[in-house]
Amino acid sequence: MTTRTQSGFVGRDTDIQQVHAMLSDDNCRLVTILGMGGIGKTSLLNAVLNTLPSTFEHSPVMVNGQPITHHSQLASAITERLGIALSDKTNIVDELVLHLSKKPMLLAIDNFEHLLDASGFIHHLLENTPSLKIIVTSRETLRLSHEFVYSLRGLAVPPATALRSEIADYPSVRLFVNKSLQGRQNFEPDFSKIAEICRLIDGNPLAIDLAAVWTKVLDTDAILAEIQSCVDFLESNLRDTPERHRSIRAVFTGSWQLLTPAEQDVLKRLSIFKDKFTREAAQVVVNANLRTLLALRDKSLLTVYDNGFYCLHSLVQQLAYEYLIADSAVANETREKYLSYYADLTAQLGDALCGSEQASALETMQHAIHNIRVAWAWSVEHQRVDLIDKFLLGIALYFEMRSQTHEGASLLTIAPHLLSQLPDAVRARIQLLLGWQSIIMWQNEKGTCLISEAVALLDDYPLWFGMALVPAMNHPELLGDAYSGLFAHIESELNTADDTWQRAWLLKAIGEYHYVSHDYEVATDNLQQSANHFEQAGDAWGIAWAYGNLGRAFIHMEKYQAAEAIYEDSIAICQRLNDVTGWIDVINKQAELALAQMQLTKAETILYGGFQIAHENDSPTGVYTYLLFTLAKARIEQERYADAVQYFEILIHEPIVNLGWREPEINALHAYKLQIKPYLTSASYQEAEKRGQGAEIIATIQRLLDGTNTTIERETIASTTLIEPLTEREEQILRFIAAGLTNREIADQLTVAVGTVKTHAHNLYSKLGVSNRTEATTRAHELNLV
Repeated sequence: MTTRTQSGFVGRDTDIQQVHAMLSDDNCRLVTILGMGGIGKTSLLNAVLNTLPSTFEHSPVMVNGQPITHHSQLASAITERLGIALSDKTNIVDELVLHLSKKPMLLAIDNFEHLLDASGFIHHLLENTPSLKIIVTSRETLRLSHEFVYSLRGLAVPPATALRSEIADYPSVRLFVNKSLQGRQNFEPDFSKIAEICRLIDGNPLAIDLAAVWTKVLDTDAILAEIQSCVDFLESNLRDTPERHRSIRAVFTGSWQLLTPAEQDVLKRLSIFKDKFTREAAQVVVNANLRTLLALRDKSLLTVYDNGFYCLHSLVQQLAYEYLIADSAVANETREKYLSYYADLTAQLGDALCGSEQASALETMQHAIHNIRVAWAWSVEHQRVDLIDKFLLGIALYFEMRSQTHEGASLLTIAPHLLSQLPDAVRARIQLLLGWQSIIMWQNEKGTCLISEAVALLDDYPLWFGMALVPAMNHPELLGDAYSGLFAHIESELNTADDTWQRAWLLKAIGEYHYVSHDYEVATDNLQQSANHFEQAGDAWGIAWAYGNLGRAFIHMEKYQAAEAIYEDSIAICQRLNDVTGWIDVINKQAELALAQMQLTKAETILYGGFQIAHENDSPTGVYTYLLFTLAKARIEQERYADAVQYFEILIHEPIVNLGWREPEINALHAYKLQIKPYLTSASYQEAEKRGQGAEIIATIQRLLDGTNTTIERETIASTTLIEPLTEREEQILRFIAAGLTNREIADQLTVAVGTVKTHAHNLYSKLGVSNRTEATTRAHELNLV
């Protein structure tokens, strides 16, 4: 029997087992855990996900629907949770279907009741992703043909005829007693009265919590009387309304009435927060002191997490919010403080993301992102020019560093009727960042257009002007006559800039200009200066950006050791910041370096590692294109000409390539094909072209990873030496892998995140020269590492 005492866990073993059985049924694609607010749906969902049988093959992914303000945002929330950096927001559903089709997955969506208009979207996912299962919690069914409904009731309550000796064993009574003992160690339970309370509120776990907390100051008779006297409870007596649907408001109203005026004021103001918040946020926005916060915690109206964050239960937040909006003066005052707080916080975090506090700023912003979203949207809708500018850099940098550029661009994309009302300078700064993001998402023409328009509107350039122009400097063919003008702007800004971080990006932009012009000596000098300035500013992420084409310039100059050193540093930075897209980009450059030195096996091994990382992190298609291009060039050197032709042909027909690659790069695809044509018979060449024309890039790479279309010289890879030694942690994880533990089990053993295990696994795969667990285990035994 489950013994945990939190709401929803006592007495839920049978519920967990039955939901597991439904999910294990091959005919069951969609499970809805149905029940009223506070009944324990979220607790049950978490318990179900945390205790999935080892035979269950679907990887669970959890999405909280509560902070989502509109059903149309659900697809974006899922992609954010999966860490997918989508390249085209107009095709988000199609790309999401593609990612969800890669492997069996269990998508869990909590708090779906206000997203019922997205049921059609859920139906579309199920119809188009055969290996997907979905489980949701909701107060209302989705009414879909796929749906299996599990109705969650309150905890079992003792009937009026129960013997006194039996009452204490009922889960609802045990929960009430346990909760009471947490606040009052000398609590003496009156089981008959507790049984009445549990029956009155139909065993609802949240209602039990809220009732039991008052045992610190009231006896059970008084608590029962308070619940019985609640107007909502007594008068909401419609025959077609289940009694359990009325009990939570009754308990909440009783709790509200027992709060002091100061506690009531704080609670209703706290309802402005849409997700977790800090003590500092509560103090600034609500003027809540620690004593009041702890009082609300003790009365089960406020959750306090071990990491120092606070959160109102969604039901409490909704009910308290009714009190807030009923007092328009208080509501307006609280909203104004809320907006100002998150605007200022985002500005502060934006600055921190440019310096030595980068990692901690990313973590802080991750916790605050839902409230930042809400505050940003409200500021835009109400044309709060005084606040809008404070959000820009923080939002842009956060999502870019998290490899979620699409999500950042989605937030910064403002409806035309609202955008047109903003002052030119504000509108231009927004468009400048959107142009930067668009190019990063392989939307080059759109991005360069936005940047050109924005620069024409600006009189004063923001500190991040150089950063925004860096990607554009790689596209002289798109900018045309405007290219030299942008370069002149950058040089002019550099002459007057006195901020170290600002100068770092301007030097980076100038370095890109000279790199594209094939002036590698000058490019190297500028990019190295850029990296030095980033180091002075403490911006590790900026260093990785500066190192990008610096490494390629070194390769052109045959300074291979210098290139290898900065690539190793770049990968370490990307891993530390969890910048997966940046990490894969550096992996591709490492493969280019190996190829330049004719280390063909090493180049291939590195590329396969990049493919694996991209696959496991659901990276956008654009990431794969450059990896495949490098692999195609490696195939030429390996004299595997037919494979090279096939890969070039795939890239030539890939929309992302035609949309997002530079014109010289696209021309190179055709040039390479013509270069190797003489080495194949006409029939072989045409057959290779045909294979490429009928293939999709992701499917092709999946076949490579599966080993069905690869002839990597395993005996060469399995040499007696490693590419580089394993770290102590990598050796430890390798031993767990060889023992057959899953990533989740390894994470539990080491008390780390699953993502951390994956990162170390990717590293050791690359060092061992393998691409999967089986090969890693074999290789480990060959090297006597296990």
